Amino acid sequence: HVFIGILGTMANPEDIIAQLTERRGYLQNKVAKRVVLKFTPRLSFHHDSSVERGTNVVSLIDQIDIPDEIRPLGEDDVEI
Repeated sequence: HVFIGILGTMANPEDIIAQLTERRGYLQNKVAKRVVLKFTPRLSFHHDSSVERGTNVVSLIDQIDIPDEIRPLGEDDVEI
């Protein structure tokens, strides 16, 4: 199984997976030439949305308005 994370494009992930699947033979041939195995594994492509979900979580965290009284001190802040 090859899990594919897709970032920075509005393309449908299923379309990209379909394109990779169409080129499976070519890609398996490239793998067979570079990796020494008795049998070359059959590649199957699957969408992995974990990177996208992680990026979304970071974006949500960045949107949180933290009041100054509970915000941790930064390098430029001086506690008096």
